[in-house]
Amino acid sequence: MNNDLPVCPLCASANAKEIEKIKIAELDALYCREAGYSVAPLFNGAEVLTLCRCEKCDLRYFYPIVGGDEEFYENLQKFDWYYFDDKPEFNFAAQYINDGDDVLEIGAGKGAFAKKISSNPYTGLEFSQQAIKFAETNGVRLLAQSIQDYSKENENRHDVVCNFQVLEHVSDVNAFLSSSVKCLKPGGTMIISVPAAESFSRYVRNFWSDMPPHHLTRWTDLALDSVAKQYGLDLVTIHHENLQDPHKIFYATTVVSNVLFEFCGKPFRSIDLSFSAKLLARVSAAFGKFFSKGLIAQDLLPRGLSLVAVYRKPHRE
Repeated sequence: MNNDLPVCPLCASANAKEIEKIKIAELDALYCREAGYSVAPLFNGAEVLTLCRCEKCDLRYFYPIVGGDEEFYENLQKFDWYYFDDKPEFNFAAQYINDGDDVLEIGAGKGAFAKKISSNPYTGLEFSQQAIKFAETNGVRLLAQSIQDYSKENENRHDVVCNFQVLEHVSDVNAFLSSSVKCLKPGGTMIISVPAAESFSRYVRNFWSDMPPHHLTRWTDLALDSVAKQYGLDLVTIHHENLQDPHKIFYATTVVSNVLFEFCGKPFRSIDLSFSAKLLARVSAAFGKFFSKGLIAQDLLPRGLSLVAVYRKPHRE
């Protein structure tokens, strides 16, 4: 237990363990190199970022909790991979949605999930003006409103409340989740998709998009199970996606990289901008591309980068 660390943003426990300290100057250099964007101004002079683990609920979170602003996210939308129109979690989640369900999606992006389901009515919440305009061209109308504000006048309204790759960006986790549950009808379904903290991503060095101000929390199966306990929900299932074809080279490169770094006596650090790390990364990428060709048998593949948790709000007597 470290009394100097902040309380957990999920369960408010003060029982936290420090995993790693990261220099914000190095984080900024990494973002500048990989995303072409300086994030240092967002941290208001802070010099160190601490990755913590809650000993009670197993949530991993960064402190200080600093998320990206609208300019930051608008800048990220220049990457083709930022908004995928088709995600495996969409197909999995759709199994829990009926045609007549009243669906609320939080952080709807460009409205891709709305086009995957036939339920009516559908309500989507989204802050990005670019994404809202794009969704309108596809016939999907989104509201520029937070779930906290939306929940004030929409208690017990929706059959399904869902969000995909959103929760890890949220600074006030408790307000976000409690407001989501508030909008859900008794007997309704809540669906959450997040990056899987226990996938191979935890071994990736310089994984800038999995750190603040982009991702503020990391979610394990145990942390998602804790969500059910925290908000009086029944956990229906936790589903891990299979390793997707676009990520096979990424996975193989990560495996090779960790073997090489360990052989060279270089311990794991989330950020390593040294010359030797750059050299090893290039060698790893070359071998990773070669070895990825052998990743064919689905039953032998590791878990993919994302998971989906499905909850049900019980009827109260």
